[in-house]
Amino acid sequence: MRSALAILFLCLEVAPSRAVAAGGSAAGAPAARPARAADRVAELLEEARRLEEEALRRLAHDDSRLELLRQAVTVLERAVQLDPAHLEARVALGRALANAELGEASLRRSVAELHRARELDRTRAFDYEVAQVLGIVLSRLGRFAEAVAEYDTALALLPGQPGSPHRLRAQQATLLGNSAEALMALGRLKEAIARYSQAEAIDTTEQAALHTLGLAVAYDRDGQLEKSRDALVRSLTTDPAMKLFNSDSVFFVPPGDRHYYVALTAEAFGEREAAMEAWQQFLRELPQSRYAPRARAHLEALRRTPGLSLQELVRAEVSYGPLLLPPGRPAAGRMRSEEDIERVALERRLELRTCYARALRRNARLRGELDVALVVDRHGAVALAEPMRSRFGDGPTAPDIGGEAQRDLVRCAVDTIRRWRFPPSEAEHDEMALPIRFEVRR
Repeated sequence: MRSALAILFLCLEVAPSRAVAAGGSAAGAPAARPARAADRVAELLEEARRLEEEALRRLAHDDSRLELLRQAVTVLERAVQLDPAHLEARVALGRALANAELGEASLRRSVAELHRARELDRTRAFDYEVAQVLGIVLSRLGRFAEAVAEYDTALALLPGQPGSPHRLRAQQATLLGNSAEALMALGRLKEAIARYSQAEAIDTTEQAALHTLGLAVAYDRDGQLEKSRDALVRSLTTDPAMKLFNSDSVFFVPPGDRHYYVALTAEAFGEREAAMEAWQQFLRELPQSRYAPRARAHLEALRRTPGLSLQELVRAEVSYGPLLLPPGRPAAGRMRSEEDIERVALERRLELRTCYARALRRNARLRGELDVALVVDRHGAVALAEPMRSRFGDGPTAPDIGGEAQRDLVRCAVDTIRRWRFPPSEAEHDEMALPIRFEVRR
């Protein structure tokens, strides 16, 4: 039985295609084509670029996005038919086919086109672009050893690429992080840890939180639990809402490995029930993973830890007040609907009850209200969650201002909401405030 391997990847920002002089093929092509054909290829490349840019502006899983990607592939196929030796067109076709939304057959075609481009490129002008994209595509196909070789090629060629030092460092960090994930999938944890550590050290962008999260998982799988916890703290301090982790630029091979990351972070937040469910889901989907024993060890440790009783959860009543929205906000159209927002809040209410039940263990009479200000991005991730206003007390005349139970409840509730996911919308940002009431059910 084949072992189920696991990996998280960040999609690389692929360098723009190289400009090609009118009337000729890209560097390394055997011979120049007639000027009319070259002009037409240049027009097709520009058309495909516009289609891909428009597709990237559409939300993931949007049917129009998939159609635009297919149109871009068709346009680039026409360009290659016009001039089979045109390297820029062939590399662009390989890159367009690398979109996972187009399916596994498209990924395999991408590999073939990129290898053909490499064969034609006698001057090695496109080596970096080809290796960069091949690393991603081979990772998506689960061909991890080949992916590592391509990432290494790209890393070796990166110093000679154009761009600012800041941009090149970010590209280097992403290549290191992606290759570390492939190495972890192969069970080469020491090498993965070394590359993650290097990526974290050199990346000064917000993407560093992803490298640190991968490092935490690698340490955990290697049994270095204290170092794993330290890395988790660094990652969650930088990105507490895990916005980058939940973005469309991150993918898992196989998809079920996502649950390992979710479970580990849930443990870090003290969310026992959520962590147990994520570990169980990981084991259901990937029972033969080389890392299944570590997941079972986590699950067994959590089972030995006392959890909240059903009676405690029932007693911790949580309800919502009317959603607070900015004046003049459209009721429909580009913004997500109030019904969608309220539906997510209701679906995730048990998480807030868990926070409240834990706080009641410290102060059995704690009750009150909390308004949480939210900014949700177009993909549905919570970009910002902060307590806006709170009124708490532990009895009719005994306020718990500044009490430990109140502080723990507010912190837990806000951290929980930061990890919620709302439906996507066309608006870049959606602002709102969610009023929450906490009261003890008698």
